Amino acid sequence: DYIAGLRTLTRERPYLGLLATMALFGAASACLMNFSGLNILRLGGDARLISLSNTLAALLEVPVMLLSHHWFRRVSYRITIVVTLSGFALIQMVLSRVTVAWQIPLVMSLVGLCFGLMWTAIVNVANSGAPDGMRATSQGIAQAAHGGSNREESRASATARSIMRASPVSG
Repeated sequence: DYIAGLRTLTRERPYLGLLATMALFGAASACLMNFSGLNILRLGGDARLISLSNTLAALLEVPVMLLSHHWFRRVSYRITIVVTLSGFALIQMVLSRVTVAWQIPLVMSLVGLCFGLMWTAIVNVANSGAPDGMRATSQGIAQAAHGGSNREESRASATARSIMRASPVSG
């Protein structure tokens, strides 16, 4: 019974903690991606550099996800989540100190490493607590918690970029 499975999921404290983590991770991811784009523009870069930055971040995700089973032989999913969240915080701090636009894509390439490991760990944690027949639903709800806040932050960033294009930035 699908409804009974949802009730079981909502009674699992670790799963509820995962959902809270995913919502915060989604908001932080959106802020990170949007901040990097706005910072590139602020430092004199253009849309091509933003595209390069996002592409480098995405390119590293795939091999990290593909090879993550080697990592998870040595490190637990929960430790991985803590390590990657710390990695995202470190990336954000480095991005706040960058002074030249072309440095941002180099730093953003590290996002792929953190995101690939984080997402693989999240999927496995969601699976481990899901009742039989509810694994895909458990993953989908976790993804919705991540993506829902991400979209709202993206809308706010699009508005900020429009404002930046309309008026000169004073430094």
